[in-house]
Amino acid sequence: MSINNVELSTQALMPMHFASLSSLPTTKLAHNSVRAHLPLKRWVAHVSDKTQLVSAEELVLQLSPTASFNAFDIIEKLLFAKTCRIIHTDAQFSLNQIAFLKEMALFSGTDLVFIGDKETFNRKQMLSLEKA
Repeated sequence: MSINNVELSTQALMPMHFASLSSLPTTKLAHNSVRAHLPLKRWVAHVSDKTQLVSAEELVLQLSPTASFNAFDIIEKLLFAKTCRIIHTDAQFSLNQIAFLKEMALFSGTDLVFIGDKETFNRKQMLSLEKA
């Protein structure tokens, strides 16, 4: 088939299928292969209703939970979309929610940072700003 003198092959448009489940990559290999195929320029997001993240090197998406979407919903959607390189949050989650988000982060190629101690986090952030 040709469109405007460009040849298209129908084989190139066919999805690739694995021969068997044994040929599927392991979790670690899947994580590395996902990271290898993701674009380098992705967002840094901060999900919090109380604090803001400041960065000298890059722009940061500041997202606040609302009545419609809580912090878990926002992070889940960001991980599913695979548009973020790093997601910072200071929200409190149950252990089941944390395990679910970490598993999603593993396969989306996103680093998920749970901010527990704000003083330590602020100190590290100030050091990174001083280096820039």
